[in-house]
Amino acid sequence: MSADVKVQVERAGAGSAGAGKRADGLIVGRLLEHGTEPYRFNPREAISYFVRIETSQGRRTIWGKDLERALQQSATQPRIGDEIGARRLGSERVTGTHQEHDAEGQVLKGESLPVHRWRWVLEKREYFEARARAADVFRDPAIEPRKGVQRHPELLGSYLKLHAAGLGARTDMKDPEDRKKFVALVRNAIADSIASGELLKPVRLRERAAVNPKLERGELPPAASRSPSPAGQSHPLAGQTWASRLRRLFDR
Repeated sequence: MSADVKVQVERAGAGSAGAGKRADGLIVGRLLEHGTEPYRFNPREAISYFVRIETSQGRRTIWGKDLERALQQSATQPRIGDEIGARRLGSERVTGTHQEHDAEGQVLKGESLPVHRWRWVLEKREYFEARARAADVFRDPAIEPRKGVQRHPELLGSYLKLHAAGLGARTDMKDPEDRKKFVALVRNAIADSIASGELLKPVRLRERAAVNPKLERGELPPAASRSPSPAGQSHPLAGQTWASRLRRLFDR
């Protein structure tokens, strides 16, 4: 069985069950060491990546090939001794290698198999605390986008995405209650993504150039004041199911 499959089976690594893991799925502790090793330090297993932390309930070792990327691409660049948080974001389908060994540990044969590899985010602990605060701001519809962006500039792209969802709902949904429910659904989904620690995609220069200056400041224009779509063109979200709208919004 491949290392990635076994990560799924044992649910995030060796050590006492649930050690350092909170109800929201965040594993917290002090970073002790990390590196590339055979899975569970067994020379017969495939090469994987481990992160060892000291939690409030003892030491815990987390395994997963994506942990290496998560560390290298982390925004806060944790170092040994830092208090960190690690969270699984989901899985992606990849091709893994399964090997069979003889009694002496020699490889008899290997084959490629489709497996699901966990995706991770790993940052200093304060990163997740800041993200939780930003998510609370974004989730609150009483907080105007302008004020939300002033408090958390990194939320600009999220507010633009929410605004796009609102425009699509106005174009394609006749029932005001349906529009309201859809936008609320999008708001909560984006807020959950913010809180999870997922990378917030920056607003590209081309997107900024097309943004109304008021929108850039977080001031979303009312439906009556927005520019109409060019003749013969509908909003890109029009005619799609709620699920497909959400997928399109989050794939941007």
